[in-house]
Amino acid sequence: VWSIAGGHGRLGVISGLSGHYCQNCNRLRLTCDGRLRPCLYSDKEYRLRQLIRSPKAGDEQLLKVLRLALARKPMGHKLLSERTRNAVCAKAMTAIGG
Repeated sequence: VWSIAGGHGRLGVISGLSGHYCQNCNRLRLTCDGRLRPCLYSDKEYRLRQLIRSPKAGDEQLLKVLRLALARKPMGHKLLSERTRNAVCAKAMTAIGG
């Protein structure tokens, strides 16, 4: 875990492939193209970049999307247990940020 002196927050690296932690996951992921993913192993995404860049969008709209993503976050490790040799999601981990 890294932090900047005087800054807010921390940055950490999560190893989702070598150490599955789905049953305790409390993370959301922001992709490099501005999409929010509630689950590393799901293709469900919420577009944040357009919302953040829109001069008409306010904090309430952003909070609404964040709350929706959290409410729809899969619980447990159902996606991993259904996993076969095929990928669970369409995007590569490098595109997701995982």
